Amino acid sequence: MQNSFRHVFSLAALTAVCLFTFTQCALQGNPTGGPKDTLAPEVLKTVPGNRSRNFKGNQVEFTFNEFVQVENLQQELIVTPDPASEYDFKPTKYGLRITFKKPFSQENTTYTVNLRNAVKDITEKNVARDAKVVFSTGTSLDTLFAQGRVTDLETGQPVENAVVSLYRASDTLDIQKNKPYYFTRTDKQGNYRLENLSRGNYRMYALSEKDNNQRYNQEKEKIDFLPEALVITDSSRQGLDFKVSVVDENPPKISSKTTQSDIYLLEMNEGLTSASVQLADSTKQLAYIIDAKSPKTIRLYNTIQNYDSLVVAVTAVDSAGNEGRSEAKIKFAQLDEKQLKRKTKIPLETGTDPKDGEPILRNFTYTFAFSKPIGPARMNQIQLLADTLTPIPLDEKTDLVWNNSRSQLTLTKQLEVRRGVRVVAPAGTGQGHQNRPQHQRPGKVRLHQRPRHGTGQALHHPVAHQ
Repeated sequence: MQNSFRHVFSLAALTAVCLFTFTQCALQGNPTGGPKDTLAPEVLKTVPGNRSRNFKGNQVEFTFNEFVQVENLQQELIVTPDPASEYDFKPTKYGLRITFKKPFSQENTTYTVNLRNAVKDITEKNVARDAKVVFSTGTSLDTLFAQGRVTDLETGQPVENAVVSLYRASDTLDIQKNKPYYFTRTDKQGNYRLENLSRGNYRMYALSEKDNNQRYNQEKEKIDFLPEALVITDSSRQGLDFKVSVVDENPPKISSKTTQSDIYLLEMNEGLTSASVQLADSTKQLAYIIDAKSPKTIRLYNTIQNYDSLVVAVTAVDSAGNEGRSEAKIKFAQLDEKQLKRKTKIPLETGTDPKDGEPILRNFTYTFAFSKPIGPARMNQIQLLADTLTPIPLDEKTDLVWNNSRSQLTLTKQLEVRRGVRVVAPAGTGQGHQNRPQHQRPGKVRLHQRPRHGTGQALHHPVAHQ
């Protein structure tokens, strides 16, 4: 009986031990509690060693100070110059090994193998920084660099992960078909740094790349480039900044037409920098303007009081300089008296350049800008006063010039003054189209000046509107 009890007790104890063991196995995982791991993995060793020379192999190995994982290596890995070789990689316990199908055989060449953001720790996924190795197939290392920043031309914002590339100037490689000799990518702030460059002349490009192949796709990607060859000699180059934009080779064209009260609107398929509208009858002219708030829109005004169908020739230029020419058939709406009374009057908005406080040169340029074309104007009422009191003679034909749409008037004059100038355009100087007097005026602008020390070619002007 006693032996039987002992046997049952032993079985129960063994069962409890097994259950405890299995429970512990099931609960394996990252330990809880304690401070969060914020330390990034560090490179302990590379093969070949960093900054080594006379390397002729085809394997590159990284060893880190903790367990790591590798993600998106094909997107992150940068090898420059281009070894023109495919590769395989194998993760190891503390890193990875990259095997190239061809050895690094280009003589006297400094290579950089950069993992960028591909390696992370397994707990908090902290990205390993400066995970790269530099080595040479010759007896010396190239140490020159080029750096700068890439921003978007339209938004002014930094471009992350843009490709900045160098092609040898002596090569006639097509950037749409061939990879660059050197390349790197920008960080979140749009900054880049091409390192370990050899002396030479290069063509330099920046791409907001979409397909990760280091080649330019004109339909999808924005680009900028240096107009002349980049010369790398005995010193590095800094401040090589780029502003990428879409290369547009298509001319602007009319996409739609609408009438709005006694104004006719031509909608273009893209924004414009300038436009010209001409009637078939060259003795008559419609007033027109590019809408400042919507540069795709050309606003036409019925200044000839014609309500029949008209054919206009439109010449439009976009921001890339592409010029499009087209014809449009238009017809202004004729409003009766009740419609005229109900019509919303759009106020005439005005502005000036320079604005308050901006400096100007002695070769003085002053611009009045209007939100509508201006009709008849009493140009002789505009005054330019030296030192705020003495009139400076103005030639209405040469010193005061309208643009094609009569929405901008530019005053230019060589100044010989001591203290300042004032531009005066009294109310009623100009009259807006649509047979309504001008309700707003550019106003009087006083520019107080103090000559700069030195050449005296530029003047500072704290501006006060009166």
